[in-house]
Amino acid sequence: MNDRIKDVIIDDEKYQVSKLPVKTALWISAQVVTKIMPSMVESQLNLPNLPQNRATMTEEEFSQLLDYCLMACNKYEMVGTQEMAMPVMPQKGVWGFPELEYNPVVVISLLVNILEFNIATFFSERVLKQLKETFKGITLFSTLR
Repeated sequence: MNDRIKDVIIDDEKYQVSKLPVKTALWISAQVVTKIMPSMVESQLNLPNLPQNRATMTEEEFSQLLDYCLMACNKYEMVGTQEMAMPVMPQKGVWGFPELEYNPVVVISLLVNILEFNIATFFSERVLKQLKETFKGITLFSTLR
């Protein structure tokens, strides 16, 4: 079994998420911990209080993070009689499936799956379980497997 890829089903479509290079995964982890994680989730997970005056993520940083994540994702499509994994974002800012640019449920679900698959090793199993539990009741995250 290849531990660098994982298949996920989102909105009845099959996707493949891949491991990011460690440098990119570390950068994303730092962004998640210092800029994305809202204080509500911090308190629910009993994490140490992070400084209240920490920087927030800019639109450019978020776009970069999303592009990195989506470039580590493929969508399975039938090509003739064979199922092929085709890039969701073959290069930064270029959609392999233009309709996904207007599908927030799929894009956010892919983002969550890619983040989980790539940065899970930076967090304890207990924290990840609590994070999944936090988002379990939110419809947007119900596709997590």
